[in-house]
Amino acid sequence: METVHQKNAKVFKAVIPCHYREDCVLEYPTGRTDTEFIKTIHAIHEKTDKLKQRIIKNQI
Repeated sequence: METVHQKNAKVFKAVIPCHYREDCVLEYPTGRTDTEFIKTIHAIHEKTDKLKQRIIKNQI
């Protein structure tokens, strides 16, 4: 696998061999308000889109 994009979870992470690994560094919104969940969803989307753009531009 070329690229792995994972979120920073305080749970078990599978070890997947890859050439590039990026950690989103996001906190789980569990137990928080709906607003916090929505902020997390937007943050995931933004970080994934930025990663996609870097891949398209061959920056990674």
